[in-house]
Amino acid sequence: MYEREQARREAMIIHRACSYCKQTNHNRRSCKVLKEDKNLISKRQQAYRDEFLLAMTSAGFGIGSLVKVPRGSSRLSPPDRALESAWERGTVEMVVDISWHEIDFTLKDTNTTNNHIKRDRRIVKTRIVGLFGYAVDDSSQYNPKQNDRSSLSMAQLVNILEPVFSPEWLDGRATAHEKIWTALLIGPVKTIPAPPAHVPLITSALNRDFNLNPRQRADDWEKRRTPLDDHKWSMVRKSEYEKARLEYHR
Repeated sequence: MYEREQARREAMIIHRACSYCKQTNHNRRSCKVLKEDKNLISKRQQAYRDEFLLAMTSAGFGIGSLVKVPRGSSRLSPPDRALESAWERGTVEMVVDISWHEIDFTLKDTNTTNNHIKRDRRIVKTRIVGLFGYAVDDSSQYNPKQNDRSSLSMAQLVNILEPVFSPEWLDGRATAHEKIWTALLIGPVKTIPAPPAHVPLITSALNRDFNLNPRQRADDWEKRRTPLDDHKWSMVRKSEYEKARLEYHR
């Protein structure tokens, strides 16, 4: 009886396919490819965090910094007046927190030009400490108010932290219309603390992007390994990524 049950289980293992790598003879829990991917992703993330912290330190950008944020109407203005219109009014904001759980290497390693989700990801929390260009008697509920909580996205920070964002984004649309909307650092700080120890190295966004830890009722696509020709692998598995890209374009 025992031998029969053992044989049945061994047969199941042989024909079982891992939901991550799709190879047989093992499951997701014992998948060596998944473990290695997590290790390499963690190493790339740590290197990017160090790079991000260095960029913040070099710029003097951190908690307590003051930034000037355009809130004008350049989107409705002719091209020759877009910059002027963007800065007709705006806010002065103090950085109150860095959202390290939203900061990962895909902000640099992937082309964010056509990816508004990453481009608009809010990675810095702020508090409004000043206004300019607004009429004193303008009490519109849509206007920012003193002491309002706010936030800044990757797209708004490209002028301040340029080295840590996608080169394609910086060399593309951001050099024209979009870069008009970036914030200016007007009050740098000297001390930039490291990310808190409780912030996990592999963020929830990385878990989603690489399908490392799928939800309980995830479908097959959400469980399987992200294809190696995806830009997200470009600095994680560089040689394999380059090979996959060549095969993809054949």
